[in-house]
Amino acid sequence: MILRNAGARSAALIASVVMLGGCAAMQPDLTDKQRAKLQGSLQSQFGVYQDCMVAQSDPYVTVTSAPPSDIAEAAQGACDGPFQAYEKAVVRYFTSVVSGSGQDEARQRAHEHAAEAGLQTRRQIIKRVLDQRPE
Repeated sequence: MILRNAGARSAALIASVVMLGGCAAMQPDLTDKQRAKLQGSLQSQFGVYQDCMVAQSDPYVTVTSAPPSDIAEAAQGACDGPFQAYEKAVVRYFTSVVSGSGQDEARQRAHEHAAEAGLQTRRQIIKRVLDQRPE
């Protein structure tokens, strides 16, 4: 994975969920175990997406005629399936931890969170390509 530090992902995810707390009450019927399972699924899906991005971009690191941004965009296209699975996991997590009145806001924030994670991953791929290229 690009980001081996699960703590950084968890912190970003927790911060997003805390923001949702302001717009809706937490679901009283979701146990800590259920919440942890959903969060684990989300992190697992993000790892699959990141691994896909690395696998799709690494073969092109030495192709100096290919701009790193093009490599990252091509990898994103090839990894759309894993990204969509990650986005669904984010939506499932965000909507599971808020009451019915906050579902629309949770869904919107989940999509925004996933889009930002995708953008950050593409930026990390660009940096990875640049760092691995011969000088």
